[in-house]
Amino acid sequence: MKPLIILENYGANVTLIPTDKRYYTLDERMQIAEEENADLFISIHNNSAANGTATGSEAYYFNAWSSPLSVLASDYMSQALNSNDRGGKYGLYYVTRTMRYPAVLVEGGFVSTASEYNMLVDPYYQQMLGENLGAAIIDYLVQISSDNYEYGVESTGINLYDAGR
Repeated sequence: MKPLIILENYGANVTLIPTDKRYYTLDERMQIAEEENADLFISIHNNSAANGTATGSEAYYFNAWSSPLSVLASDYMSQALNSNDRGGKYGLYYVTRTMRYPAVLVEGGFVSTASEYNMLVDPYYQQMLGENLGAAIIDYLVQISSDNYEYGVESTGINLYDAGR
């Protein structure tokens, strides 16, 4: 099953910005997200390292409310490749700095490591990565809809300053 279909089956409206035929600047990518009234922004990449032995997936966030999504994305992507989970990491990237919605930059694996490169170019593993990323997004959305979610951008309930008076 295609990852976009998985998300759409859960009621998501998914906008894919394909970069295989046209390059979109970072500004254009963010503008598309704004025009689509995005609730989430996921930028998908693959990593590279000079030493040729680095492995695993990682995901970068800037705002605290994006951190749980980055942790889940890294975890689920590493499971698809049966590789190292490098985790969610703070990073000041152009596409993660938005204040309107959670945004992460996901590094699926290392193209500079032969074993991961071979998986990253294999359509089977590409499908697995996509499905696992879709599952991470669904898991994240379920978490933030629960009553005990600890991050947020809105305040509801008691004003703690006034409650102390």
